[in-house]
Amino acid sequence: MGDLSSLLSGGNQSQTDLLVQSYLQTQQPKLNKIQDKKSALETKNTFFTNLNTRINAVVSKIDTFQANDFDKKFGIKKVTSTGAEYVTATADGDASVGTNTVKVNRLATSDSLVSNRVNSADDFGDFNGAFSFDLELNGDTRTITVNLDNSETYQQAMQKIADAINSEDDFKISASVVKDTTSTARLSFNTSELGEDNKIIFSNGAGNLLANIGLDENTLNSNSTTRVAFDNTNAGYRKANVSDLNSEAEINGITVTRSTNTLEDVINGFKFTLNKVHDSGANAETLTTDIDVDGVSNLLQPLLDAYNSTLALVNNNKSIRRSDASANNLYSSLRSLPSTKITGLTSGNPEYLTVIGIKPDSSGNLKITDKDALKKYLEDDPQKIADIFTSSDGFVAKLENIISSLKGEDGIIKSKKDSLVHQIQNYSERYDQLKARIDTQANNLRKQYENLLQTSLTAQNQYNSFSSFTYGLNPQQ
Repeated sequence: MGDLSSLLSGGNQSQTDLLVQSYLQTQQPKLNKIQDKKSALETKNTFFTNLNTRINAVVSKIDTFQANDFDKKFGIKKVTSTGAEYVTATADGDASVGTNTVKVNRLATSDSLVSNRVNSADDFGDFNGAFSFDLELNGDTRTITVNLDNSETYQQAMQKIADAINSEDDFKISASVVKDTTSTARLSFNTSELGEDNKIIFSNGAGNLLANIGLDENTLNSNSTTRVAFDNTNAGYRKANVSDLNSEAEINGITVTRSTNTLEDVINGFKFTLNKVHDSGANAETLTTDIDVDGVSNLLQPLLDAYNSTLALVNNNKSIRRSDASANNLYSSLRSLPSTKITGLTSGNPEYLTVIGIKPDSSGNLKITDKDALKKYLEDDPQKIADIFTSSDGFVAKLENIISSLKGEDGIIKSKKDSLVHQIQNYSERYDQLKARIDTQANNLRKQYENLLQTSLTAQNQYNSFSSFTYGLNPQQ
């Protein structure tokens, strides 16, 4: 006698599955329709997410152009040196086009103060308690306190002095114990800043702690312009004349000294960097200054890139642009911007980007295609180029006006994304609800079919039993 389990495990199992699958296939278009709408909304949401990123990039570049004194950057110059290993320079908008000569006689250096040479293992002396001395660097005076217990060797005492100095926060003097031989050592003070302004001034303090290693303020002329230089055994400064801590250069034949190797206040608009000392008989280097067209191009390129990236995103999503008014308006406004006249400029100034060599390609992307035209106006007056971008009706102002309604928490993009996220969530819920109903109905169909099979099986079994019974009553039939 058969049962339902054996029946379903045979060919009828596939019939049950086919019945359920057939039902699921008839319902799938309903799910697909919801999923397609959800996918379309997700695509649109991704577009506005990407657009928001592009708009933020544009805003960032606009902020750069609206910074104070940004106009001066359009006057940047390039400086070429005949000997960059000796001297280089940069020039801003105030620098004049032409040549300058520079010869480096001396580089600025840091100050160093060195103690006597002492035997490292010898007894430091009768010093027991707290001992203080003062160190001064460019008006910053620190009182250094060292605690000794009368048991220290010279090596140990000098290390305690060095540790006390190095523990000072944000102090431009550091100290170290240098073992110049296996048995002798010296204490060295060094500055992290350059030049005469940062010379080391010290006082012995109570107890003459420093004098015990040869550092006596009066003997070494600590606060004088001419100090005592150290030698192989005796204490002193690395540079006796404090002016030798400064750099010295001949600029256009005029001797110039500074406390640094970067000279920013010698010629208006220039910053000279001294790199290496010339030989005494060497010629000065010639530094030639010219309009930096590439520098101005690099100044403009990030803004143009941000504009191009935004335009390309909208252009490459034509279906969204056709169906969304804000996207279409943005595209139209961006595309027409390069050909829009800039008003309010001084008579004779260029009023279009194309005049200064910036033109859109076939896709609308702005490119600097004629650097000669750009250079012409830069040579005439860099402010004319600046005005095209930064004036009250300039390219930057027009661009900001185009995107103003899109950006921010109250902007169109934020509003659209909020709406899209809400719609996507609703479609997700509708999909899940419909899927659950379909799955429930499919399960019900499976149960109904199995019940029918069970009824059929029961009837078949009853028929077989009845046939066997009647056969038993009349076996010859």
